[in-house]
Amino acid sequence: MNTLPTKRDTPTRTTDDEAAPTWQELGDRFRDVLKELGAELEPKLVPFLNRVKRELETLIDKLEQRARRRERDPDDG
Repeated sequence: MNTLPTKRDTPTRTTDDEAAPTWQELGDRFRDVLKELGAELEPKLVPFLNRVKRELETLIDKLEQRARRRERDPDDG
């Protein structure tokens, strides 16, 4: 008893419907996917990026204060 499936015939040539997309079409598809992904991620990323910006501004302020203190009191550093 043979339980293996029969081998399918593979098409020897592609039809116009199955033709490979051009580089332009691939680029357009990729751009569309990135836009959709950006639209999905934006509500999550904006608050995160704002928090990172605040943290960086705080660190920059601290470094500037440290630099000003060292300029006033060069012997303390």
